[in-house]
Formats: sequence, structure tokens, C-alpha cells
Amino acid sequence: NLQIQFTDTRDLPKDLFKAFCAADEDRTGQIDYDEFCQVCADIGLKSLSPADKKTLFLQCDKDRGGTVDFSELLKVIVINLVHI
Repeated sequence: NLQIQFTDTRDLPKDLFKAFCAADEDRTGQIDYDEFCQVCADIGLKSLSPADKKTLFLQCDKDRGGTVDFSELLKVIVINLVHI
């Protein structure tokens, strides 16, 4: 099971939403895998391996449509969250 570590989670939803909106350049409310990777980098998950990023993205993309919305992303990040 993938575990995401943050030292301070208080601002995570707000920071994640800002990163999501910045990555959603076409303003569809959905991000694709490349945009997802940018979100990961923006919220401090630069050290995730490509395989872990793909796993995390696929956990978000339940319908396998190739995109995820913010609620899907937030849910999966929180499920995988480990507070350190």
C-alpha cells in the first residue's frame, strides 16, 4: 500500500486545490496523468517514483477515463496519507 507522508496536513486540501486548479489549464475540472504529475510536484511529492505516481493516478481514475476530478484526487490522497 502506497503511503504519502506530510509533516503538516492542515493546509493540504487548500494546497491540493490550488495545485489542481493550476494544473487544469483547460478548466474542465479534470486533470490527465501529466497534469496529475505536476500536482504531485506542486504539493511536495516530487520523490514519488514514476510507478508510484501511476499507481496513485489509477487509484483516482476509477472509471479509467484517463482523467480525475478534484474530489477523486483528494479522496485518494487522504486514504494514502501518513502523518509524520
